[in-house]
Formats: sequence, structure tokens, C-alpha cells
Amino acid sequence: MPAQLQNKTILVTGAAKRVGAAIARRLHRAGARLALHYHVSEREAHALQS
Repeated sequence: MPAQLQNKTILVTGAAKRVGAAIARRLHRAGARLALHYHVSEREAHALQS
């Protein structure tokens, strides 16, 4: 991941499951701050936040 992501805030829609969760994890490892959006997967979104 590019260093340009350090301390950037990124909105990830559909972030609670599957591809969205994988994207969120990778962005977080690269140093980005995330805003996670979900529709009905509240439990999964909170688990990802931990």
C-alpha cells in the first residue's frame, strides 16, 4: 500500500463482510483511518472494529 494512506480517513461501504471487510483490513494495515458503513450486519461491523 502506498504511504499516501497514512492518517487518511477512508469510508468503506459494505465493510462488515466479505470483500468490504478484506478491503477495510488492508487499508487499516496500511495506516488509514476508517469509517465503516453497513446496512444490516451490525454485529460483524463491531467485530471488525475490534
